[in-house]
Amino acid sequence: MSTIRILLILWIVNTSVLYSQQVKAPFPTPCFFHKKPSLTVTFPFNNCNDPYKNITDLPIDIALKYSHFDRLCTYYTEDKINNMFNQMSTLNDTLRYAAKYLYELTDYNPFMMHYFQSHFDFYRWLISPRQASTLLIDKYASLSDNATLDRVLLYSEYILLFTVTDTLRTYDSSNTVVPNGITVTCTIDDVIKGRYIPQCYDLYQTPPALNISNQNSTATSCFQFDYKLEMPLSSPHGADVIMCRPCAVDSLNQPYVKKGTQYVGIFQVYILCSDSTYQYYVISPLKTGMQPYLFPVENGIINDPINEFQLGTTNTAQEFIQKLRSRIDYIRMR
Repeated sequence: MSTIRILLILWIVNTSVLYSQQVKAPFPTPCFFHKKPSLTVTFPFNNCNDPYKNITDLPIDIALKYSHFDRLCTYYTEDKINNMFNQMSTLNDTLRYAAKYLYELTDYNPFMMHYFQSHFDFYRWLISPRQASTLLIDKYASLSDNATLDRVLLYSEYILLFTVTDTLRTYDSSNTVVPNGITVTCTIDDVIKGRYIPQCYDLYQTPPALNISNQNSTATSCFQFDYKLEMPLSSPHGADVIMCRPCAVDSLNQPYVKKGTQYVGIFQVYILCSDSTYQYYVISPLKTGMQPYLFPVENGIINDPINEFQLGTTNTAQEFIQKLRSRIDYIRMR
């Protein structure tokens, strides 16, 4: 296998900040455009010039994948990677190994991976990790027999089966486009992707306090996320988020996500802003065409009437999850 292919297979970015402590930040955030209460995860800025600092803090396989991703970004331009991809007409070992490692890095710690994908070292890199990841996913999906599902599995940072325990309506007066939101607290019933679970807030204390015990991704762990009620449940790609209906509320203008209901949710980490010390992130449902990937479990069956991933419309929750895991195993070459 060529040097280029080996570098593409093994993956990512400057590992100097891989080892930063991740902590929930009190909210609201300092983001001048984001005044509503928001559940945020912060990352401290570190010196980016020492890519192997504290490498023993990571499992060796994860550390090696990060260091090789760093080398890829150091030596190969976007054009060079595209030229190699243009010669590929099947999902060969190069693409499959690259997708495997991309998935595994995100699964290990979604916030760590997102932080480094959003970073660019102008002194060393010829391409950003985010660009390299996007090129890989686009090429992989173009040769896949289920492009929609594979894109979601590779782009997503969390895939969870959860039961909603609380919902808190929020209103952002500074946001005239989508002011209405909701913060969802839930119990995780199964973790499909995303092994690092941030701690939960007690939202009803002032200021909100962390529930320190809820740290691990177990069947009893807590998970929280935000989403906008103007987010439509079904809309054409590119539809106007304000004009499009129905939105993520029911006919009584109540939130689509209901307390006591179980869902399969697919999430991404989104950066809100940064200051001189931290970057601030929020967890929200992954969406396509402004449609959030939140699938309610109704009478034991996943509610997916449009057969989003071509997995069928009558799956039980466990059947749906097993089909996701089977596809993940394919990506991970198990």
